[in-house]
Amino acid sequence: AVYQDLGNTCFTFLVSQANHQLDKNLNSKILLDALQSSFNIQGHIHGRNDLVYGPDKRKFSGSAYQNTSKFALHHGTLLTHVDTSAMQKYLNPNKEKLISKGVDSVQARVINLCEVNRSINHKNLCLAIEKSYRQTYSKNKIQPVEILSRKTLDLIPELNTSYKLFSDTQWRYGQTFSFTHEYEKRFPWGTISIGIISQRDGLIHECEIYSDSLYVSMINCLKENFVGKIYTGESIRQVCKQTRKQVETEQEKAMIDDIQSWILTQI
Repeated sequence: AVYQDLGNTCFTFLVSQANHQLDKNLNSKILLDALQSSFNIQGHIHGRNDLVYGPDKRKFSGSAYQNTSKFALHHGTLLTHVDTSAMQKYLNPNKEKLISKGVDSVQARVINLCEVNRSINHKNLCLAIEKSYRQTYSKNKIQPVEILSRKTLDLIPELNTSYKLFSDTQWRYGQTFSFTHEYEKRFPWGTISIGIISQRDGLIHECEIYSDSLYVSMINCLKENFVGKIYTGESIRQVCKQTRKQVETEQEKAMIDDIQSWILTQI
């Protein structure tokens, strides 16, 4: 599993099998050189897929590979300033696996690059990687960087088709396992309990909300608005925004804000 937020820099190398077979660690060396030369961060290759830092071998990059007859795809992540508390919450590896590695938790295993050099960020890291890549392949004629945009998509039908496929909600969430999610919280204005049922497509098929709040109509409205929506943070925000427009009092709107903030910490 991969945890993703805006503090995570993603990379992809697409190289010929000839170059890949010549040096399977070349891409990792490009990344390590970028960190060393631009940020004075000395990392190391560890195992098949990881880049680590320090004597404790704390991981700051993980990657995966796919080989075809002509090309090798290498893609992965670099932790620049990831929310490690959220990572701990969402990534739950087998406890026996953690024990076998001599660590207590996911947080203990990883490190953000900004902990080593506070100046590092997504933008200057990307520039450093580009510089290292150009130096590594200096004998080859490398084209200038092209930043893809929606206009680019319109000019390349095959790319546009792939973009539409992989950004489609059904493709991204259609194979989600069926699940239920129940949680409860006490607020100054009352207690609220929420139960969500989803059937394998990431949608909220059933929602029950119980509360001792005096604003029963607001609670019922919120419940109705949840049904049929995708169970994601952005969808939750939209549901609460919609419900906010449907209530009349400032007290109800404040309650909806409380509920939204709370739910977003639960999913």
